[in-house]
Amino acid sequence: NSGIVHTGFDATPNTIELQCLEDARVLNRDLYTKYNLPFQQRGSLLVAWTYDQMSKLPSLLSAAHNNGVTDAYLISREELLKREPHLNPVAMGAMVIPGE
Repeated sequence: NSGIVHTGFDATPNTIELQCLEDARVLNRDLYTKYNLPFQQRGSLLVAWTYDQMSKLPSLLSAAHNNGVTDAYLISREELLKREPHLNPVAMGAMVIPGE
C-alpha cells in the first residue's frame, strides 16, 4: 500500500465511489490531525509509457477537473525526467496530481 489518499481524479462523476473517496480524504485528514499522526501530502504522477497512454492524458486531466481535482496538470517528458531523474527514460509524459 502506497498510503496515497486517492483524490478520485479518474472516478466516474456522481457515483458512490467518488463520494466515498471525497469523504475519506476529509476523514483521513481529520484523523491525522486529531491523533497527531504524521502525514505528508506528496502528490502523485500518472506516467504515460506508451503513445496510447500519452494520448489519454488530456481526457484524464479533463475528468480530474470535472471531479473537482482542479490542481492536476500535465507535464512533458522533459519535465517528468527532471523531477524524477531515476525514472526509466522511455516515459513519455505524465499527469501530476498534487492532492494525492
